[in-house]
Order: sequence, then structure tokens, then C-alpha cells
Amino acid sequence: MTPFVAFGYRKTKTDKHKLEIDPSAGSVVQDIFKMKLRGMSQDAIANRLNELGILSPFEYKISSGSHYKTGFRQKEQALWSSVTVRRILENEVYIGNLVQGKRTTPNHKVKQTYVKPEDDWIRIEKNHEPLVSDRDFEIVQRLLGMDTRTSPDQKQVSKTSFISKRSLQVNRSVRKKTMRSLAYEQKMMVRIGKRTLIHKKKLEKWIDHQVRH
Repeated sequence: MTPFVAFGYRKTKTDKHKLEIDPSAGSVVQDIFKMKLRGMSQDAIANRLNELGILSPFEYKISSGSHYKTGFRQKEQALWSSVTVRRILENEVYIGNLVQGKRTTPNHKVKQTYVKPEDDWIRIEKNHEPLVSDRDFEIVQRLLGMDTRTSPDQKQVSKTSFISKRSLQVNRSVRKKTMRSLAYEQKMMVRIGKRTLIHKKKLEKWIDHQVRH
């Protein structure tokens, strides 16, 4: 096991080779996944955490007495960023899996490392208590696979916007037409490719089917 564990966990006092949930950091991780499932972008999530004064993983380790070091010189407090949020959302440690041996070096004389093929990773499933369910984790991975970028002042993806794998585009004319003709029902259309449009409910059913199978 690596000297420093993932944000949200800590080594048990009785066995340094086992992980247990860190209540304070663990609740932050769960909130991050909940915000993503509500449609918030990584930037919006990071901004929200900074607004609330939540310590970033680096600052939390320092405040906890960890001697964690980084190759970058820290002149100011390290804040949350979209990159940090995405790393948490992609880390399968939060569903209880322990993954090691991702990186290696050509030989002991070379300091530079490179990522090994995923088949060569050491993965121990259900190694510790999860913070996120398998289903929520899978849905989040599919959401990350779609480009759902929003403007800086937009907290989450609009329910009447078009979502492209390459970019988020709001089609105002279609939105107005939809709201006029179907005032009783909110519409969310997802664009896949250049011409294909899928209704939100159909997309949700498809995601659910993919997760279950």
C-alpha cells in the first residue's frame, strides 16, 4: 500500500495495510458525487467547495499532520480545481477497489515513470468499505464521458439544453418551441453526433440498462 491514501480514507490504527473511511473527508467525497449526479460540471463543483471553505485534499493532508510533499512550490493555499474533482470522480477506490502498480520505470537508473497497460495493474476488488455505490459510480463515468461543459456562471446543465459529446450547445429556438407546446413537461434533449437527438428519459433508461448489464 502506498504511504498516502486517497482523500476520504485513512489507514486503520490496528492495521496500517487496511483502509477505513475518514468521516470528515469521506462526506466531502460523497457530496462531490452527488453534485455530479445532479448535473454540475467539475468547475462548478470546485467553485462550490471553495465557496464553502472546504479544504482541498492537499490542504486537508497538511492540516491532519501529514508530511505530504509535492513537486510544486506552494506559495498560497491550494484550492479545489476541476482537475482535482475529476480525479476523485474517476477513482475506483471509492467503490471499495484498491488499485496499485499503475506506473513503472524502464529501469532503476531512470526517474521518469510511465503508465502501465491497465491489464498489468494490480486490482483488489471490494478491499474496503465503499463511499459510493457501483451504480452511481458507473453513471458518473458515463457523464464524464460526455462533454457537458457549462459556462462559468452556470451551476449545472440546463434541462432544456442540447448536450453534445464535443460541446454543450443551447438551442434557444427549440427551447422556446418546446416550452410553448409542452408547458406541462420539461424537456431535455441530448445530442449524440450531429443529427441524433435523444430524450432525457430514454437516455436515463439506456444508462440504467448499461449499468445493470
